[in-house]
Amino acid sequence: MTQEKKDDLFMLALAIFTVLAAAGMALYSILEKQYGIAVIPLTVIFLFVMTPVVFAYHDSLEKEAKKRQEEESERNRSL
Repeated sequence: MTQEKKDDLFMLALAIFTVLAAAGMALYSILEKQYGIAVIPLTVIFLFVMTPVVFAYHDSLEKEAKKRQEEESERNRSL
């Protein structure tokens, strides 16, 4: 899988995550107003779990790109 494709999938996952978080917060707001239910929405839990995962994935993509650049520059130097 190419780096561009990985980046595109990462951005798509981030967009889907954002939409799900907004929908979860809207649902939480509706439940709280109508029924007085004060529950922690799953979206907030999802946010706390997924944020480090997203950043770790992004960091791994950056490290992989940097490693490829170094390998390519070494090949160019050896030629």
